Amino acid sequence: MSIWGVDVSNHQGGGIDWGAANLAGIRFGWAKVCEDSSYVDPYWRGNRDRALAAGIRFGGYHYAHPNTDPVRQAHWFCDLHGPMVAGMLRPALDLEEAFGVGRVGVHAWARTWMDVVESVLGVAPVLYTYPYFWQSAAGCPTGCCARNPLWFASYTSRQPAPPAPWSKITAWQYAGTSARIPGIPGLNDANWWVSTEEDLHALTYGSTPVPIDKDEDDDMRLVRTVEDGAVWALVPGLDPRHLNPEEEESAIACGVKPPVDVNQREKDVMGALINSAGK
Repeated sequence: MSIWGVDVSNHQGGGIDWGAANLAGIRFGWAKVCEDSSYVDPYWRGNRDRALAAGIRFGGYHYAHPNTDPVRQAHWFCDLHGPMVAGMLRPALDLEEAFGVGRVGVHAWARTWMDVVESVLGVAPVLYTYPYFWQSAAGCPTGCCARNPLWFASYTSRQPAPPAPWSKITAWQYAGTSARIPGIPGLNDANWWVSTEEDLHALTYGSTPVPIDKDEDDDMRLVRTVEDGAVWALVPGLDPRHLNPEEEESAIACGVKPPVDVNQREKDVMGALINSAGK
């Protein structure tokens, strides 16, 4: 089973129809809560409440500024985020800019932020980052970040390998502002839950181990993610074996090929979710 998700911020505005997103196959997501210790996303609480009401496992994230006090930023985040309630995903730290801080300093900053948030909210946060930044500007010299689930951004044609010190990726952001998702305006980030369904339950506050709601006959559509068709994405529910001839021709032209079987879909087609024409 493929479990699909999205992440949003103020850029999507306050008009997201989370019920429509859920019907389209979105099962989890994160929304921006704040940045540094000054910016507040005005849509956080509305997104959280409506997404949870729609049955989507949902969490909040903080955009890190490692050049200012991590303790202050952590408490700022916790105050705005509020206590964990049933259905909420663990909060996430969005770590993608160093703001002039060196590698050791960035790691120490992130560790402090996550420890403070865990002490206040009672759950170990998820860490969001991307390959180049983690390798060049952050890293984890002691391996202590392995206990924080990894949400990894990599806009490649194959599922990335987890960076040290992790042994697995929990969620993979495979598309950056290029996916069209029903109910959400414009082009959006899209995510795939790489880890197990059991892990999704374990990282959802107050969750009980029940199956993800999804009809076996929930068919999928291949959707164009930009107007000129240069980039395509496989979206929640898609079985590319069910494409009509015109859709299949267009998909193959953009590098997306129907899988041999369901298992191969998980390994190959779902690992080639975003492809640029001509690559």
